[in-house]
Amino acid sequence: MDESALYCAVPSSLFAVTRDRALALTQDGELCEVGSVAGRLLGQCQGWKTIQEHALAAWRSGVTADPQALATAVDELMQSGLLRKLDVPDGSVQGPDGAGIDSVAFVTADRPDMISRGLASAARHAAQFGRRPQFVVIDGSESLARETQVAAHAAAQASGCDVEYIGRQESATLFRTMAKEGISPQVLDFAASPGPIGRNRNAALLRTAGERLLMIDDDILCDPWVPTGTDAAVRIVGHVDTREWRFFPSRAEALSAVAHVELDVLAAHGNLLGRPLSVLLRGAGLEHACAHIVSSATAGLDPAVRVTMAGLAGDSARYCPHRLLFLPGPLHELFKSEPATLATALSSREVHNVARSTTVTHDAMCMSYCVGIDNGHLVPPFMPIGRGEDSVFGAMLGYADRLALFAHLPFGVLHDSSRASAYGSDEMPSARQTRLSEVLLALTGDAVRFVVSDSVAQRLVRLGQYLVDLGQVPGQEFIALVTRVALRLRCSQLDQLETSLASASGDLTRLRSALDEYRSVFRSSTSSPSFFLPLEFRGTGSIDDGFRRMQTFMTDFGSLIRLWPDIWEAAAVANAQRSR
Repeated sequence: MDESALYCAVPSSLFAVTRDRALALTQDGELCEVGSVAGRLLGQCQGWKTIQEHALAAWRSGVTADPQALATAVDELMQSGLLRKLDVPDGSVQGPDGAGIDSVAFVTADRPDMISRGLASAARHAAQFGRRPQFVVIDGSESLARETQVAAHAAAQASGCDVEYIGRQESATLFRTMAKEGISPQVLDFAASPGPIGRNRNAALLRTAGERLLMIDDDILCDPWVPTGTDAAVRIVGHVDTREWRFFPSRAEALSAVAHVELDVLAAHGNLLGRPLSVLLRGAGLEHACAHIVSSATAGLDPAVRVTMAGLAGDSARYCPHRLLFLPGPLHELFKSEPATLATALSSREVHNVARSTTVTHDAMCMSYCVGIDNGHLVPPFMPIGRGEDSVFGAMLGYADRLALFAHLPFGVLHDSSRASAYGSDEMPSARQTRLSEVLLALTGDAVRFVVSDSVAQRLVRLGQYLVDLGQVPGQEFIALVTRVALRLRCSQLDQLETSLASASGDLTRLRSALDEYRSVFRSSTSSPSFFLPLEFRGTGSIDDGFRRMQTFMTDFGSLIRLWPDIWEAAAVANAQRSR
């Protein structure tokens, strides 16, 4: 037996038939009988490990105290096929030297100074490593469009890079081209006419359809840094945020505490985008892979990285610091052990948030301030109004493309925004209001249970129809549905945190106090019907009027998602024709 070979457990359900024997039913419907020790061992085989590593983990977890019984159980699982060897082709996790990034798209609106600074930073960085990508500026400006265009062209002239400016007029030209393919101009305007950030991101997706894209916010500086003790290994993990966090009271402290390095940001994203799991396994630490990745691999499928994300130093871009309380993993443990850190995290936006090693996951959590997207394959649209559009994009991609993997890269960029470091006086906004993105995240999760299809395009079409159908639900039923979704989301998170604290040790006074305060504000907020109406639809008129506007949006967004495969394909054709 090759002692270095990796094995994983075939996902199975166990049914005891006697005290000493059990039936294992695999997801493929295969049934085999195993001994009780083998059954317990199967339950402890998490992720991909060598046989010796699986056996050691089982021994430490108390599967059996008898070494011979453990060895027999291992042999039984291997002979029955319930421990399956992964045949990994020869290869390397290193890619084609950054050639995978075709375009770098900036999204901006009414911030000519920011786009001038950000574009100049990215252009200098690309030139430093001999890169000449196509830069695209997507401008959603309401009042400073001319100034933004001038700033973009000036940065291009100063750096000698190629920059394409796309404002409302330029996007209209693309839309006319796509209309010749039968795409509705009204749908295109709703989806991608530059303005709100989600529509700007959609415009970037359409302009680069068929390419590999690096999308950057205008207040990001391409000045890479790495955490201390960076690990060169690749880790494949489950649905827990394994990135490391540090918190700072001021922007100056956060930015001065980074260790800058000469690292090619475009190559780092490009080397990983599209990389299949079978190749990643050659350099991976695989102790925490989720069941979805395990079952995909054992079924002979080969998931691939579709999204890559950098870490950041500076503004965390979080609208409510108390949302950090509900992130499981290292951050939660940090708050338990360091009360002073929790106090800083709840008062200041300034962070370091980065992976210590290249981390690949099936978890679709997505932050798009510096994100690589494999836009050579169909991806979903961004939510065209409100904020949190990147988290909804990630959830829809994870739902539509069951072979999509997400990667966190072991370096950060700088997020030097115009916001103050201290959070404002509106304490705990997430406990006082509901956001559209939260509702859509929950509804996308619900859709997973009953939308069945193998095709990414078909799954998007069915998800779109699901949202259209929700938009047609009678008014009071729709209000009741959104109310249930908002309550389920908050209450489940509060319950999970409470359960975690119940079994924790140490000085949890400050953490419990933060939880109690959040729960009190939430309970008070739910006494008002306006809490359940997403803030994007508040304004003039009654609460019922707001929910009617929300239903109109659901219908329009569902229609967009339903048509998006055709829209994306038409954009890819137009881009290919333009490049000839």
